[in-house]
Formats: sequence, structure tokens, C-alpha cells
Amino acid sequence: RWMQGHTDCAIRYLPKLFKKAFKEADLKAFDCAIYLFQPIRFICFGLAMLFSWSEVVYPAAPFYIIGYAFTNEVWSVIVLVQLLFGPLVVLFDKKWDMKIILGFFIYPFYCFTWLPVTIAGIKDAGRKEWIHTRHTRDISIDEVERL
Repeated sequence: RWMQGHTDCAIRYLPKLFKKAFKEADLKAFDCAIYLFQPIRFICFGLAMLFSWSEVVYPAAPFYIIGYAFTNEVWSVIVLVQLLFGPLVVLFDKKWDMKIILGFFIYPFYCFTWLPVTIAGIKDAGRKEWIHTRHTRDISIDEVERL
């Protein structure tokens, strides 16, 4: 339901927010637009991943030609920077512990769980019926922080 509403808002407000952000140099509008762009970004990266995998199955078919834009060495550096950026930020921030290290390994699997949610949200973005979610637990912020 959350992704359905998120996608509906993206469809209705994303162009207006980007226009306002660039026309008026409004950073708040730009921040909101970037946030609303996430379902679209997720689908684009998913399609890019499928195109990459298609080259493994059909190596002679030029589905995904961006791989030819740089040499293998340049792509290796790009991938290395992407993989090391998060851990280096945490290391320099001096917040390094085992839970954070574990999080870096678990996070990619967590991201895959959003695939069906995002697809369902995009598919049902126009549907306006909402089912109320009852929240029956009362948890304090202290209990959440102990987890």
C-alpha cells in the first residue's frame, strides 16, 4: 500500500517538483523529487540488471552497450568505489562495529525484497481503495533503540 501511494504521488507530482526545483532553485522541491523518483530508479536499475544478465545468456546480442563505454579497468574502479564508499564513510565516522559490517552484507538481499513490492506498487498506482492497517502494538522509542 505504501509503494502504491508513493508511485501515485510520483506520477502526479514528480514533473512539477523537478520543474519547481530547477526553475526556482528550490532545494526542498529537489529533495522531494529525488525521494519520489526512487520507485522509477529501482525499476530502471532492475531493467539494467536484466540487460546485463542477457549478455551472459546471449553474448552475441548487443543488448547492453554501455559496457563498451569504458575499459574493464575503469569499470573495475567504478565498482570498487561503489562497494567501498559506504564502509569508508562509516570507518571515517568512527562508528564501526559488527552489526554495521553485517548490515553491509545483508543490505543487498534486503534490496531484492523491494522488487515485488515496487512492481505491485507501480501496477496498482491508480487504484484508490485503501485498506486500513490496525496498529495493535504500543512500542516506545527506547524499545526500538534496544533492538
